[in-house]
Amino acid sequence: MELYECSVNGPINFMSPEGLIQFMRKLTLKFEKGNTASQTFYDNLPPEFLNKMMPAIVGFEIKADKMENVFKLSQNRDEKSYLNIISKLEEQGGGAAIISQEMKNRKEELFPAGAQWDATKFDS
Repeated sequence: MELYECSVNGPINFMSPEGLIQFMRKLTLKFEKGNTASQTFYDNLPPEFLNKMMPAIVGFEIKADKMENVFKLSQNRDEKSYLNIISKLEEQGGGAAIISQEMKNRKEELFPAGAQWDATKFDS
């Protein structure tokens, strides 16, 4: 179940080829826990692999001026399905129960009293 999406707005800067290489060194070193002898550390990758893969990678940075999230707590369901999802999440307990509580909090907004369900407004 998808819970939310995030939209980030702000200026974007694309990395130069040299900047991308430096970034890839740092990234691979991070995932190799500082092990520069690892075969998957950037500097140890075969040149033919790098020559093939690096042109397909676009490095960029975004200065996040604005972030918006959109909750996706099964709002594209009819009320019966929505309540069933809440019930199943409650049964799971833990983090799932927290999500079920958030869905309960949003129920009245999604299913106002007297409103009729219109499935044509949703893709799934």
